[in-house]
Amino acid sequence: MRISKILYQDLPSIISVFKHLGSKSKVNSRGLSFKLVSDNWITKYRARTFNSKEPEMLDWIDENVKDDDILFDVGANIGIYSIYAALRNPKLCIYAFEPEYSNLNQLKQNIINNGLQASIVPFSIALGANTGLSYLHIQDTTAGSALHTVSSQPLKTTHAGHEVVWKEGVASFTIDDFCEMEGVKPTLIKIDVDGNETEILNGGKKTFNNKDLRSILIEVDRKQTQCEDILKSYGFYLDKKPSENQIWVRK
Repeated sequence: MRISKILYQDLPSIISVFKHLGSKSKVNSRGLSFKLVSDNWITKYRARTFNSKEPEMLDWIDENVKDDDILFDVGANIGIYSIYAALRNPKLCIYAFEPEYSNLNQLKQNIINNGLQASIVPFSIALGANTGLSYLHIQDTTAGSALHTVSSQPLKTTHAGHEVVWKEGVASFTIDDFCEMEGVKPTLIKIDVDGNETEILNGGKKTFNNKDLRSILIEVDRKQTQCEDILKSYGFYLDKKPSENQIWVRK
């Protein structure tokens, strides 16, 4: 019995501890410090380039987050910006939307590892133009990857032009339906969904017309103008366009 316990309980536990210790990266950013799961090349890259990859995202969070704000992180991936925002202002409430299974798992672990369960609520759903069942078409099954596409129709390539290697069923909600069911109104929204932006905007007439919504950061293709037209119709104007990330504020 003793040998069996060593082989099947004690030894695996010790191995798990050492493996767990080696699968985290510490990130220092603008006076904040946090831990990220980094057990593959993509998540290691996200941790390593956190400060340099999208500094305009960090600027937007630093300049806009106020006490008691409600931030929607749409396309949260493994949660790097949700983590940063929650640490920047502990009174912030964050809804992190991530439909991809492996990303969602690491999002959850990053929230727990940084003790932010009270600030960040993850939702394993997609936001789009309709409420119902859909599919997430995946171009890379590695945790931390992106450039996937939500579509109820079968796809061979994602919106970003990558070959689909896997698809999984997801629940999809319009942002209006979600807000009504949850009884919440966001004051800030970040959208990074690799081609599904117009669907989200079209499904949120009430949400985006809400006067409490002050600012939106949305990543779009530089040649794409549909999002601009929709956001203007909701009463926003383009404040900054530092890169593919556009910052919109209410008039």
